[in-house]
Amino acid sequence: MRCMEPKRNYCTVSTWCTGVKYYINFTADRSMRIKFVFLFPGQNSKYPAMLDRLRAVTPVTHRVLRKASRLLGRDLDSHYRADNPDIFSRNRDVQIGVFLTNFIYARALEDAGCRADASAGLSLGEYNHLVEIGALSFESALRLLDARGAAYDAAPQGCMKSVFPCQEQDVEEALIAGRQHGSVDVSIRLGKSHFVLGGDAPAVEASVVWLENEAYAQSRLVDPRLPMHASLFRPAGNAFKAALESVPWYVAHAPYLPNVDGEILGIPCADEIVDRLYRHVFSTVQWQRSIECLVRRFSGATFIEVGPKSVLYNLVSREYRSLDMFHVDGDDTAALFPAFRTRVAAA
Repeated sequence: MRCMEPKRNYCTVSTWCTGVKYYINFTADRSMRIKFVFLFPGQNSKYPAMLDRLRAVTPVTHRVLRKASRLLGRDLDSHYRADNPDIFSRNRDVQIGVFLTNFIYARALEDAGCRADASAGLSLGEYNHLVEIGALSFESALRLLDARGAAYDAAPQGCMKSVFPCQEQDVEEALIAGRQHGSVDVSIRLGKSHFVLGGDAPAVEASVVWLENEAYAQSRLVDPRLPMHASLFRPAGNAFKAALESVPWYVAHAPYLPNVDGEILGIPCADEIVDRLYRHVFSTVQWQRSIECLVRRFSGATFIEVGPKSVLYNLVSREYRSLDMFHVDGDDTAALFPAFRTRVAAA
């Protein structure tokens, strides 16, 4: 069985996508015509008022929340309010909330005439990326993230901490020191000198202390409970894999850039996507490599962080100072979409 027409004809696990003519050929010529690259943040960009802000900016918010509520069988519009003390009490609520915020921002940009020619997503944001490129439906993504969040809630506990600035060699030595106290790995390579460590809390803390003392790095707590993208978290991946294998996957109409590779994956079949998303749960996120790939292939593009806060904007613009880059979440969000509409119309 093969992927035929894009979107509504799909491949299942153990089939090979051969719909080559429907897949855009991303040659140097196409790279020159790229206009917008969307970057979707992960779950640690959450904050309680993120959807309240969007309610005030775009009617897309109400439509998407109603649709998501019907799909998941619970009132998400009432749940995602800044005055709800339990808004992020479960990880599945965090994942669904950030995914929806990312998705609504993307649709609002689209309504303003700003369409992504390429995209990527950090951690959870990879699911927005897959929806954006047409490889995964909105409905399937919601159901997957509901299952993913449930698997995360039941997974082994630990923590994640970021360290900056430090070099790869220093991090390797710190991991050796930390592993005397348990399991610890590089969860995310955020930049050339910026890393996130994850694993057993005592092991992560020992590695961080080594880097603070020996490499003069600074640290920040990223997650106090979940050691995401670390080997300790493999049981969450195992629990989630069946859900990944149960949904339809479509032929993508734009490049797929998996977190675990940090490079564009040709014309992926269902098995390849499932494998990447399964390993994504307990393997290092190659974010630095992903950004290098996008900047190299799509030079001259405008990069937009599409989601809550400005974590990716701050990370990427710090390393690529000449990059044309924006973020959508802020005090001037309401004015941003008309500005993009004007910019697109003038192009």
